[in-house]
Amino acid sequence: MNYYIHVSLIFALLIGCVTANTYDSPNINNHESPELDFEEYQTAAFRHLNEFKKEIDERDKEKDIQLILPFEYKSPLEKENHGRFLMIHGITGTSYVWKEFAQELTEYGFDVRGILLSGHGTHPSDLRHASAQSWLAEVQAHVDGMLEESEEPLYIGGNSMGALIASIIAIRNPAIDGLLTVVPAYEVLLGPYLSFVDFVGFFTDWLEKKEEVNPVRYNSFPVSGAREVYLLLKEFKELIKFAPLKTPVFMALTTADNRIDVDYVRKFFDEEIRSRKKLITYSHFVLEPYKNEEIVSSFVPEERIITQSHISLLNSVRNPVFGKEGEIMQSNKEYFLKNKKDFDEVWFLEDGFSEGVDRCTMRTTYNPHFDVLVRLVAEFFQQNS
Repeated sequence: MNYYIHVSLIFALLIGCVTANTYDSPNINNHESPELDFEEYQTAAFRHLNEFKKEIDERDKEKDIQLILPFEYKSPLEKENHGRFLMIHGITGTSYVWKEFAQELTEYGFDVRGILLSGHGTHPSDLRHASAQSWLAEVQAHVDGMLEESEEPLYIGGNSMGALIASIIAIRNPAIDGLLTVVPAYEVLLGPYLSFVDFVGFFTDWLEKKEEVNPVRYNSFPVSGAREVYLLLKEFKELIKFAPLKTPVFMALTTADNRIDVDYVRKFFDEEIRSRKKLITYSHFVLEPYKNEEIVSSFVPEERIITQSHISLLNSVRNPVFGKEGEIMQSNKEYFLKNKKDFDEVWFLEDGFSEGVDRCTMRTTYNPHFDVLVRLVAEFFQQNS
C-alpha cells in the first residue's frame, strides 16, 4: 500500500470523526489519490494550510505557508551522496525548525526531507485533536516509504519532542542507519507533573494561551499537547528498558535549557546509548565532559549571548526569522525603540525577556556555532556511508 495512503487510513482510525465546530482542520495526510509522491504530499499540505492556517495580522499568509511547508532538499549532483535524512519538528513547531540546517546538510552530500506533524501549522486549537499515536504513525509511514524508495542510508532526526518521536521510531526500525537528536525531550522539567494533565484538563483547555504572532510556531499550548508528550515519554521509557538504541546517535544540548532535564539526558547519553555516539553540549559554566561528549562555551560576549536556548541551536546568525537581523530580532528592536531603550545593551539567554536595573535580557534565538554544528553532524554520519 502506498505509504501516503497508509497515513490517511491510520488517521481515520486514530482521530475518528470530530464535529466541525471543534475541529475544522483535517489532517494534511488525508489524501485521496493512490499515486501520491512526496511532491504531491507537499501540494496537499499547501492546500491544507491555505485553507486552515490562521492568518497573522499584517503578514502575507502565502509567504508564511512557504516557511512551514514540508520540504525536500537534494544534495548537489557533483557531491558524493552519503544518504538521506527525515527530520521531525517538536510540539507547537513546524518543519521550519529544520529547514536551514537541512539546506546546509545538502552541501555535505545528504538529501533531507522534513514533514509537518498533524495539528501543527494551522491554529493551536488543532493540537487538541492530534495524538502521540497519530504522530508516530505518520513518521513510520514516511520511513516505510523512504525505505521502499532507495537502499541508500536512512537517518532520522528530531528536535525536542520530535527527537523523542525519532528515537522511538529508530528503536522500532533497525533498518534506520542513524539518529540525530537536538535538545531531545527524554525527560522534561515538568515530568513529575505531566501525569496530572488530565486532571488539569477539567479546569482549562490551555497551559498557555497567547496571541499568535510567530509565523513558524504556536505561542499557545493546550493541556492535551502536554498529555501527548507524556504518552510519548512513557512509551519511550518502556521501549528503552528492553530495546536500547543500537544505531549511531548524534546529540546536541544546551545546559541552560528550561524545557528538558539536561542532567538526565546527559546521563542517559553516557549510560544507555551503547552504539557509536557523540554529544555536543553548549554550556555557560565549567562542565566535566562524559566520554564522547564535547563541551562548547555558550558565552559569546561579542554577540552579547550568555547562554543558548531550547530554540536556538538549529538557527544560524543568518536565519531570516531567528537570526541576528531576522524578523524576531527586528521586532525586538522596534519594541525597544518604541519604549526609548537601547537595544544594544540587551543580553541574550534562555529565560527570555526581563527588564532589570542593570541589564535587559531576551531569549537567545540563534547559534553563533551553527556552521560548526552542521559540519560535526555531517562528518559523524558520513562515517556510516
